[in-house]
Amino acid sequence: MSKADTKFQLIALDIDGTIRDDTGNVTTFMKDVLNECQNRGAIVVAATGRTRISAMNYLQEVPMIEFLASFQGSLITRCKTDDFLWSTYMCSDQINRALDYLEEQDIEKVAYSGDQVYVEEMTDWAHSYGLRSGVNIIEVDDLRSVQENVFRILAVGEAEEIKRIEKEMKNRFSGSLYATRSLPHFCEILNRDAGKDKALQWLCEFYGIDSTAVISFGNGFNDVEMLKWSGLGVAIEEGEAPALEAANDIALPVNKDGVGRYLEQLILDERIGR
Repeated sequence: MSKADTKFQLIALDIDGTIRDDTGNVTTFMKDVLNECQNRGAIVVAATGRTRISAMNYLQEVPMIEFLASFQGSLITRCKTDDFLWSTYMCSDQINRALDYLEEQDIEKVAYSGDQVYVEEMTDWAHSYGLRSGVNIIEVDDLRSVQENVFRILAVGEAEEIKRIEKEMKNRFSGSLYATRSLPHFCEILNRDAGKDKALQWLCEFYGIDSTAVISFGNGFNDVEMLKWSGLGVAIEEGEAPALEAANDIALPVNKDGVGRYLEQLILDERIGR
């Protein structure tokens, strides 16, 4: 079967800016298309940088999404049962290396342990972030005291500073840490085995699906590896330049139901399902 005839068995979706529109919702059309994909036997996965709780709260309105890869792919959850299927945490050495480096930078630091979020200072940003994300923010004297079940360390700062930090982290710690920007002012530092692509690889091995039968959609810096890894990586028009460059194809913007329209055509072409 040629690439043009490939039938896609697993559909991976970034959330924000990909299927979540400017109003914060998924359109009825998008839900109908995803429902048809599921009816045809395709596995639908949300792959996001959001925390598990933040993403699960949002995905309640999209029940056809079966699995959630949260924290940039560090945790895979079965949505209906909330069971954890796979996870990769930062070890103490990784946590301390990241914090040692970030202490020298002009940024705010955040640690994510399980469903809890820790900061060393409850700034206005930290307070508003907790409210927006629906997560509990805990203030501690030193983030090094948070060592159990740490998914990631987040650096928050000016866009140019964060861009520099991401580049330097990749150069200095590529063998031990995974660094990515989820937003222009966020640099996330995780276990080197994290990444949306790694979570999809685990699911494919679990279900016996080849990567060529995976289609992924994303718009951000943190979607690049996923788009490259998938059999067909589709970036969202108006997305970040690295995502557009990494993709095999481009879908219309989220406010034009780009992902839904793209999948609808694949359904019509009998290219979705197992």
